[in-house]
Amino acid sequence: MPEQQTRQKHRQGTRQRNAIGRQRRHMHTNGESEEMGPEGKCVCPKCGEKQNHRSGTRCQDEKCPQCGAKMLREGSHHHQLFEKKKMEKGQTS
Repeated sequence: MPEQQTRQKHRQGTRQRNAIGRQRRHMHTNGESEEMGPEGKCVCPKCGEKQNHRSGTRCQDEKCPQCGAKMLREGSHHHQLFEKKKMEKGQTS
């Protein structure tokens, strides 16, 4: 196989792998996308403060106005994990 064809096949395979990687970055183990749309609430895992989600800004990049902790998107995968851990701690205490 000529060298140019080999390079072209390699580039094509790399592009396909990169596209799949981009898709997977926004997916969770249950196959659901993390894209939640522009509306919703950001919630503080420490003090429970809620504020409206700002479109284009991840809740994790927001700081709680009350205590300064990172916010979580209400209903997101991370928020659900946090709630599950909180419930487990409450039951064992």
